Amino acid sequence: MNTWSRKIWAITALAALVCLLAMGQAGAWVEEDLAKLLNMKECEECDLSGADLSGTNLHYAKLSRANLSGANLSRAKLYRANLYNADLSGADLGSAELINASLLAANLRDAKNVDSANFANADLSAATWTDGRRCKPKSMGECK
Repeated sequence: MNTWSRKIWAITALAALVCLLAMGQAGAWVEEDLAKLLNMKECEECDLSGADLSGTNLHYAKLSRANLSGANLSRAKLYRANLYNADLSGADLGSAELINASLLAANLRDAKNVDSANFANADLSAATWTDGRRCKPKSMGECK
């Protein structure tokens, strides 16, 4: 193999490696976890980080201790969902319906579009809010 062929081969191999690494970063969630959530509305301790769940009906979903960091939950319907101790850091909550949801001890730090989400009667006790403060015990509907 001459020098020119080796250089072409090395560049091609490097480009393939970069593409594979970029694909791994694009969707960090575990496919099986996403399928489990969509089929059974139950995925406790799952990795759904970065998943696109926009507009999804997740009424009564069991998501305690789930990693939803960076997930797109805009317009998701999470009525009475259990998000106890879930990581929602950096998640997009634009127009999400979290009515009567349990967000007890959830991490909402740096969540996006929180002001347009509906938290009516949601339990936000001990949740870490967007500005880094903790919600007072028995906070319902808003972080007090």
